Amino acid sequence: MNSSRLPGKAMLQIRGKPLLWHLITRLKQTGLPVYLAVPEADKDSYKDLDVDGIHVGHPNDPMRRMLAASHEFGIENPIRVNHDKIFICPNLVHEAITLFEETGAKYLHPTGMTDGLSFEIIDREFLTRACERYQNIEFISYACKAIASKDD
Repeated sequence: MNSSRLPGKAMLQIRGKPLLWHLITRLKQTGLPVYLAVPEADKDSYKDLDVDGIHVGHPNDPMRRMLAASHEFGIENPIRVNHDKIFICPNLVHEAITLFEETGAKYLHPTGMTDGLSFEIIDREFLTRACERYQNIEFISYACKAIASKDD
């Protein structure tokens, strides 16, 4: 909700529904559970959304919120989708999960995608290591790429 360029962006209305409603609707087409990881200050804005669970966590660190939510909901390989990626393709998510599992990847961020389609899959142990080394990272990919380059 604290977007510096467009405050309240996640709840802006598109055809009478909040932006986040459109994303959740697309994500439900994957057949996977949909969880949110939100900052404490914004929790009331999300309470009426039709999701499988909401983790309320760190005010400024989406990476820590994601890690805490993965523990709370028992997710080994959480998939992060930012609230403005409303054009996400459910089939692409499944293809990425298959690739992630088959290759034993620790982090997968399909690149070269059209804006509005992007997501990340992160091994929870790998995410834990990233959280140990970095704080208040908005773009989780930066921390994960740095961890990966140190592992090589």
